[in-house]
Amino acid sequence: MSVLPPRPDRVPTLTEVVLPAPVPGPGAPAPAAAVDEALIVEAVLAALRGQVGAAMAPALARAMERVQHETRLALARTLPGLVAEAVAHAVAEAGGRAVPPAASPPAPAGERGTGLAG
Repeated sequence: MSVLPPRPDRVPTLTEVVLPAPVPGPGAPAPAAAVDEALIVEAVLAALRGQVGAAMAPALARAMERVQHETRLALARTLPGLVAEAVAHAVAEAGGRAVPPAASPPAPAGERGTGLAG
């Protein structure tokens, strides 16, 4: 256990002579190395980021698969009606006459209002 010298009661001025600190002899313990807390915090955070990322990867992969599946289902339900409506609209504008849109299945309650406005 090293004993630290007492702190001075005051700071010397530039005109005062300050004697150097005593150099420890060959049998004296080496002074303690300064601990850089910022480096330690960064190292711990980096290790935690890796562990958290590895732990969350399977859950995120399952969530992404579910989102992709639900998106495909929604597109499969909605896209044919949207395309039929857009084609009917384009034909009507090109020929100058009204063409009724192709019959499409009704959209589920949560997906109403996704048709194209003409």
